[in-house]
Amino acid sequence: MDHKPSDENDKAISFINKSDLGWKADVCKLQAHHADYGKHCEGLKAQQLAQVEAELEENKKAKEFGPKSGKEFTAALEKAQSWYKNYNSAQDIPDNMIPDSYDFRNIDGFDFTNPLRDQGACGSCYTVSFT
Repeated sequence: MDHKPSDENDKAISFINKSDLGWKADVCKLQAHHADYGKHCEGLKAQQLAQVEAELEENKKAKEFGPKSGKEFTAALEKAQSWYKNYNSAQDIPDNMIPDSYDFRNIDGFDFTNPLRDQGACGSCYTVSFT
């Protein structure tokens, strides 16, 4: 479900942000004329859109997860599972073995991630990230 700015949503966001709930609703979801609408929102939205578009473009370069056969796939799978197979916990991995970056979206050209999930407007990003 897409977010549609409205007076009702503005009231809900304002209520949430004035209450002590332990989290704040995104002021960039307010209507642009609302007093609490952040001045940073337009630039932030453009920056987020550019980042999403760049990630989508990068993901197009990765090979499809594809058939679970072939030498290339088997080698990529071994590489993706190597940390799990060689160490019982993250603390067991020697510091000099930890790479500067590691991206499951492109392990030797194969994408080992699931599709993006729409969390809707509920703010469950921390839950979605673990599933």
